[in-house]
Amino acid sequence: MRERRFFVVLFALAGFLFGGGVSHAAGDDLEACEHGTGKAAIRGCTRVINSSREVGQQISVVNLAKAHNIRGNAYEELGLPDRAIKDFDRATTLYPKYAPAYFNRGMIFKSARQFERAIREFETALRLDPKHDEAFRVLLSMFEESEQTERLYDLVERYSETKPGAAARIFHSRGYNLASSGDMETALSFWLRAADLRQKNPDIRASLGMGFFLVGEEETAIAEWKEACKLASKKKIVAWQSNLSDRNIYAGKVDGVCGPGTIESFKLCAKGKCKL
Repeated sequence: MRERRFFVVLFALAGFLFGGGVSHAAGDDLEACEHGTGKAAIRGCTRVINSSREVGQQISVVNLAKAHNIRGNAYEELGLPDRAIKDFDRATTLYPKYAPAYFNRGMIFKSARQFERAIREFETALRLDPKHDEAFRVLLSMFEESEQTERLYDLVERYSETKPGAAARIFHSRGYNLASSGDMETALSFWLRAADLRQKNPDIRASLGMGFFLVGEEETAIAEWKEACKLASKKKIVAWQSNLSDRNIYAGKVDGVCGPGTIESFKLCAKGKCKL
């Protein structure tokens, strides 16, 4: 998804740009630039950009950068990536802190399979705007698909405060990979990190129970499993029980009631290193 962020107050800007009242033509140009698509957006944004030059750059550099960014999106939508990149370049030159232009330029590089260039753009967008969800999501996907685990964990650690849910998911998954390879101590450390970020996630607490059980801390393991049961919905518990039953570990009723039988089955599951 390309970013189109534009003017905060459309017609206030038009009045500032064109002086005094807002002419019908000026308002139409701004409307086409902000809300238009394809050629209509290009025409509107081009007139806004050209008008800013005619009045001596009275339009703020931020809003001029946004106009270039929107026009770049329109060019990209029409299959003209080279012209789009020129507008994104202009946007970042005018306003180097404008994260959406870096993100949009990164998407073009990604489509062209210029992955390292794309990654640099997404990293810049995220550095400028730590809450940029789309840049974070795309980077996660790229690192996961290319199995660049060190870069993946570095990313989630750096943004764990602003993206705790995504970071917890990555740490939780990494714990299972390590547990499967027999490195339970390190797996437990990843699950503890995930739990720090999402203490009320029942799956993470259930995994912690497995980890503690397998390093010999049975009382702590049982406490974690009981806490997982308290946090879990009935639907979640039914899913656990069904999974345990499928593995011939759980002989009780699949009723969504996390009782002693379910806890005992968690122990057997931990010994068999099954994934809940």
